[in-house]
Amino acid sequence: MTSPTVEGIKRDIERKKKLISKHKQELDNMVLGLQSLCTHENKYTTEQYHDGGYFDQAYTVYKTKCPDCGLDLGQKIEPHSYYG
Repeated sequence: MTSPTVEGIKRDIERKKKLISKHKQELDNMVLGLQSLCTHENKYTTEQYHDGGYFDQAYTVYKTKCPDCGLDLGQKIEPHSYYG
C-alpha cells in the first residue's frame, strides 16, 4: 500500500477548491435569482435598543429582513430625546 504524497494531496486540495468555487458561483446566481423574484411577503423587523450615555443620545435601530430570500430590506434609526 502506498502512502499519499505531498504533491498528490496538494493536487487534490486545488481540485476541491475549484469545485467549491464553481458551486459557490452557482449558488450566488441562484440566490440573486430568488431575490429578484421574491415578493418579501414574510418580512420581519427586529429592533435593537442602544443606551445613551453622558455624551451619547439613546437610539433604537429597526432592521427589516426577508427570511425567504435573505435580503436586507433596510434599516431605520430612531433617536430618542433623552440620554442614558
